[in-house]
Amino acid sequence: LIDSVKANTEFYKNFLIGIQNVNKLSEVELEDNDIEQTLFRLLYAHTITLMETYLSDAFTNTVLGTPELVRKLLETSYYFEQQKFKVSNLFEWMDKLDREVTKYLQDEISYHNIWKVRNMYESVLGLEFPEDLSSVQKAIMARHDIVHRNGKNKDGSLICLSKVDINKVTFDIMKFILSVEKQLQGFLTTSQPDVKNL
Repeated sequence: LIDSVKANTEFYKNFLIGIQNVNKLSEVELEDNDIEQTLFRLLYAHTITLMETYLSDAFTNTVLGTPELVRKLLETSYYFEQQKFKVSNLFEWMDKLDREVTKYLQDEISYHNIWKVRNMYESVLGLEFPEDLSSVQKAIMARHDIVHRNGKNKDGSLICLSKVDINKVTFDIMKFILSVEKQLQGFLTTSQPDVKNL
């Protein structure tokens, strides 16, 4: 399971390709405004998905298989703090530790919960997210309405998007992810030389 999770080591490259594809698709000329709005909403939501995927893959690939980082995750995670087991089951739990950590990172974390993810990155990897995440948070909230309310706000009004909106969200998300990626590469090459070749 861990090997399959760690198979994606080109998470930043994949993120960039995804952003480029979103920008290319936003340039497609459509005569039907309703279809164009559908496309723009899909592209907007997909941009947030690209962000989530990067944050998930980057964190998981960096932490898994590195005992020091797994330990930090266990020691700083409320989820694991709440786990109970008997001393007699200690070795059984240790045998399944990698599976439990992998399951936690895949199933228990919503990577669009930017505040929780920021805490994970800071407490386990020592990486800092930008202080101002307002544009990212606004984009995440808009994505929620697109996905869960069929493109409508809480008041029922339809979200109308333009190419400018797509360009802005891809720019904001790319700027955010670039700041994380730069720190991550520094972390991999200096702080944790053993994890450079994950």
